[in-house]
Amino acid sequence: MKKRLCLGLALLAMAAAMTFGCESSSSGSGLSFASLAGPSRNQRWDLMLTNTSASTCPTGLFEGFPNVPAAIKAEIKKLYPAMPLPNFSFSLGPALEVKTTSYSLEANIPEVYVLSFSTLPSLLGPTGVKNGDKIQVQYTRRITSDHKDGDFLAVRLTNYRSFEFIEDLFDLKMKTGAAKTITYTATAEGDFLGLDFIVGLSGPADYVILDDVSITVNGTPLLTENFEDLSLTPGPYLWLDVIPSQALGSAGLTAGAGEVIAGAQSLKFQGGRLFHLYGQKAEQQGVEAAELTLTDGSVQSTYWLGSFMGASLGEALAGTYDGKNFDSSCQEKGMFFANLDSPGYADGGGTWTLAVDARLTHCDPGLGYGETAFPETSYTVNVLQFQTALGGLLQGATVISDSLGDKVKFSGMVLGDIFILEMMVSAPMAPAGMAYSGAFEGALTETDTGAAAAGTLMGVASPNLLFPSDTCELTGSFTAAITRP
Repeated sequence: MKKRLCLGLALLAMAAAMTFGCESSSSGSGLSFASLAGPSRNQRWDLMLTNTSASTCPTGLFEGFPNVPAAIKAEIKKLYPAMPLPNFSFSLGPALEVKTTSYSLEANIPEVYVLSFSTLPSLLGPTGVKNGDKIQVQYTRRITSDHKDGDFLAVRLTNYRSFEFIEDLFDLKMKTGAAKTITYTATAEGDFLGLDFIVGLSGPADYVILDDVSITVNGTPLLTENFEDLSLTPGPYLWLDVIPSQALGSAGLTAGAGEVIAGAQSLKFQGGRLFHLYGQKAEQQGVEAAELTLTDGSVQSTYWLGSFMGASLGEALAGTYDGKNFDSSCQEKGMFFANLDSPGYADGGGTWTLAVDARLTHCDPGLGYGETAFPETSYTVNVLQFQTALGGLLQGATVISDSLGDKVKFSGMVLGDIFILEMMVSAPMAPAGMAYSGAFEGALTETDTGAAAAGTLMGVASPNLLFPSDTCELTGSFTAAITRP
């Protein structure tokens, strides 16, 4: 039997086991729905879907949301082929507006398009911005929308690790009107800068036109884009537009009569698909759980149903996703997580002291034993964090040795408060050592001296180096204290 590690969000198996058919209970022994009383409020969700199977469907969600990480990684690889990047990709619905109460979830989610700028990671050299620099962002946009069905425009600056909304237009604020020039200033908080134009439009009569985008640092141009060329202006940065691979709408240059703001061309986003989200929430022993559904109307004469079940993980929801079309002839399976009203990216840099409680299970018969304890109970590793357009990139400063003498390297990502820290034995110590790889997955809580974390460890191990193809599953839990000078 061959086992492979899925480095998605497999920590969320506990969420998959939750069901909402439990009886209401006031004793704490069952799953109780929260009080129906309480005001509604809008949350901004960054919804991410990762595929745990080999299949996608033409009308499904994996191809219905833009795969921003894949586009960014492809662009980085063009510029820096040798740069190490995490093997982690997801379809992304950023800045989605979801109405929540203490017991329910509801939203109209239009098709999403992203125009994304970011400086290159600092590990490649100077980025063009540093802490304390004066930043100015300017652009001109024109909106045509019936301000219905969830249409939105979110212009979000990533200032080192913090999000700042330059514009956050939704509902009645998403008004049809004349072209408007927006100017925004900020003080840089570090050596990374990102700017995302996130556009959600539900139909072909809805569109946003953009022109004359510029970013200056201390008065010196960092980005100048007037959309007059055949493609986006290249530079020592990442600058790309990403739309769903199965978009019904579009994003591209236009020279159409009445559509150009300045010069000969502008960039036009035109709407397409509409999803409806509805669901319910419950709480058990301080853990909030949610069950929700995403459906669409007619797409290529099919109907899509996406079912989500998850639980709170820090300031996020995380769990499983299953999708199918109307006759179940095409199905998708994966994991999801949603950062809720995220202020930005947590800081995972520092010295990680990991306490591990894990076991080797479901071992191949040739190994001659069943479940057994994983020999490693702790790791201490210094981890560096670099901000990128993908989120926080984690990199172990050195390769460390475990208790058996194996050489272990660490890398990973921070997305909002959620992190994935992957470990892999790069050089097993024969004959006493063990080959293994795994992912520590959980949520970061920042403290006065650093951060704390807890979550699950899942992976695969080859405990007998004489028979490397015979493996066990590696499963367990961990806690981590992260300290910084």
